[in-house]
Parts: sequence; structure tokens; C-alpha cells
Amino acid sequence: MEIIRRSLAYQKSAALFVCRNFPYLILFALLPAVCHGLMRTEQTYFDFFEKLRSSASGKLTFQEIYVNFSMIFSNRSLIGLLALILYAVGISGMAYQVEKIMRIGKRNFAGVPHGFNNHILITVIAGALYILSYEVISLVLSALLIAFSAMFSTGFVYFISIVFILAAYVLYTFVATPFFVWIPCLFVNGYRFGEGFVEATYLLENKWTSVAFSVIMPFLVCQLVFLLLKVAFNQVFFAVKIVVYAFVFLYYVALAYTVFFDLTGMERVDLKKKYGGK
Repeated sequence: MEIIRRSLAYQKSAALFVCRNFPYLILFALLPAVCHGLMRTEQTYFDFFEKLRSSASGKLTFQEIYVNFSMIFSNRSLIGLLALILYAVGISGMAYQVEKIMRIGKRNFAGVPHGFNNHILITVIAGALYILSYEVISLVLSALLIAFSAMFSTGFVYFISIVFILAAYVLYTFVATPFFVWIPCLFVNGYRFGEGFVEATYLLENKWTSVAFSVIMPFLVCQLVFLLLKVAFNQVFFAVKIVVYAFVFLYYVALAYTVFFDLTGMERVDLKKKYGGK
């Protein structure tokens, strides 16, 4: 019960922060949102099930499966590789703004170039490691699905694929959870990469599950929205994707700092009454 209570508190705090500071963050969120929308326009796991259903033999090749889950090894891999830099630019800007607002309560765009200069390289490296961990899990997932596709009927493969896809995303959430504390450790405390990661895992300790639950919830909401659009209109509109992804990126950056400030016990100036908090 404590896990759920803490997770809901994190989610509420991050969502409220985004709403209160939306004008100072949205421009930075649009860049990674557009990139993500371009990368994921066609290669999604919805297409995996469509390919499986339409396949005459009910069997798919490894490449046909893997491109539906991979972030970069797809028909749009060039966009994926270039997007890493653009992700870093947008996330660096958001991280600087969120940190500034939470630490000193200043809501403006002053110092953003300085924030880019200090954060961009760290964000690129952390983002590359983040994507690498995702790709490893996607490879394992694709290998399992190709094995089941070769051994069993299409109906059973449908069922087991849903189970394995959900399990893979839950696993990835738990693997990726330290990143949400690691990044603020690097930016706020100035730790080196190894030191920051050790500190992040130490801070999480018994709160790992609470943070992981807070991380996976917007993903589930996004997929529900996309699924409803797919069922209703047989497509997920690009404009809707951009809006949804923008809010997701805003939420995740706000969540990272919300969790970091809570676990470290640092005072959040933005929550004081004179800065609009309660």
C-alpha cells in the first residue's frame, strides 16, 4: 500500500509541476516529441500483430519482428540516430528549466544556453546508454517471439506475444528506473557517471518499485490512447502523437526531479507559497 501511495504522490506532484510551469517547458518538449513521432510513425508493435495476422503462414522473420520494437534499427534508423542529438537538446533544456524552477523558483528563460552547455554531453551519453538497454531487451523479446512463432499456431502466438511484450516493458521500466535519479545526480550534484549511478541506486533503495510504477503509468495511458485511435480510425494521427509524446517527455523530466528532490530531502523552493505553491 505504501508503494502505491508514494507512486501516486510522485505522479501527482510531477503532473502538477508540468501544469504550473507549462509555458516555460513546452518549447523544449516539442523537439524530442516530434523526433519520437517521426521514428515511431510506422514501426510499432501494433504493426507486429497486423503482420502476424496477415501473414499467410503465420510466421515472421526476425527482422520483421525486431523493427516493430527497435528505436533505431528500423526503416527510419537514420532519423533514430540523428534524433539522439535532438533528444539531448530538448531534454537538456527541460532539465535545466525544471531544476532552476525547483531550486530557486525562477520562471523564465534566462541561462538556458548555459544549461545546454553544461548538460548536452551528459544527456547524449546517458541517452545512448538508455537506448542501448532498450535495444538489448528488444533483441531478447524479438528472439523469443520468433521462436514461438516458429513452434506454435498463430492464435497461441498472439496470446503469448501480448504476455511477453507486457513483461518486456515491465522489465525495461525496472531497468530504466535508476536513470530517472541518475540524471539529476549528475546535473545537480555534479557527480561523475559511475558515482552518480551508485548514488542513484543507493537513493532508490526500497523505493525502486514506487518510482518504477510512476514511470510505467504514462506509457500505459499512451498505449491506451493509441489503441483506441487505431480501433476507431485505423491509424494514430501524427498530431495526436506529438501532443501525447510532448506531455510524456514533460512528465518524465518533472518526475525525475520530483523523485530526486524527495529522496535527497532537498528543499523545493517552487512549492513555497510566494512562488505559487501551497
